[in-house]
Amino acid sequence: MSTEPPLASASEIAPGNRPRAWFDDGLTFAIKEEARRRAPTNESIFNHQVGFAGELGTSAYLRGPVNREIYDDYAGDQGYDVLCLVNGEEYRVETKTVYSGNLELSVNRNKIDDADYFVLCRTTDPLSMVELIGWTSQSMLRDLGEQFPDDDNIRLTPSQLCGFEPLYLSPNRVRSAQRRS
Repeated sequence: MSTEPPLASASEIAPGNRPRAWFDDGLTFAIKEEARRRAPTNESIFNHQVGFAGELGTSAYLRGPVNREIYDDYAGDQGYDVLCLVNGEEYRVETKTVYSGNLELSVNRNKIDDADYFVLCRTTDPLSMVELIGWTSQSMLRDLGEQFPDDDNIRLTPSQLCGFEPLYLSPNRVRSAQRRS
């Protein structure tokens, strides 16, 4: 039996109703510093700002802290970005954040087992705001995702992702989620 697409997909949610996490000066400083810590080169700092902004937004929505452990060789992390607790059970959540353009969740097929859920975010300014587009489970990613020849990634579009309930994620809520551990 295969997993069915979501009843209310992320593509059906009006952009104005997507959850957005907002960052103030203190969070902007934290995003810059975390990106510098994670980036193996100066050229990759912006990409790490984009990624960390998405992690903070996901963290604020789910009320779980960001996993800040990064391998010493900059080869990545443990495969998940946020740990969240639901009814006493812990779940690993991987966040993928795109800058502006193409709304597509793309996960390396060798990393699917590292997380229980996957979240797609988008930002046009990682030092100001990130919006949460949609989410999927590990099993839905396996069943609905498309893999193209000569590519190790599995992809889902917003029509294949579950939508989030609208929610305003203030800077205080973003900070508050980091204190939960």
